[in-house]
Amino acid sequence: MGETIELSVAQGIWDLIIEVINVIAEFIACDPFELTQNVINNSNQIKVVKQAFDRLELAGAMA
Repeated sequence: MGETIELSVAQGIWDLIIEVINVIAEFIACDPFELTQNVINNSNQIKVVKQAFDRLELAGAMA
């Protein structure tokens, strides 16, 4: 159950990050995927969030 809660929190954080990036991409008229990649590649904090989410997602898939 703890892993499910962690995955839900990580998913929520990741969804919020993506939503913000999509709004910014629309505002500055650029590709949201490219902007997302640039943000991930240039932000250690977001890299850590994505890596944590990927690990939790993998653990959930293995359960």
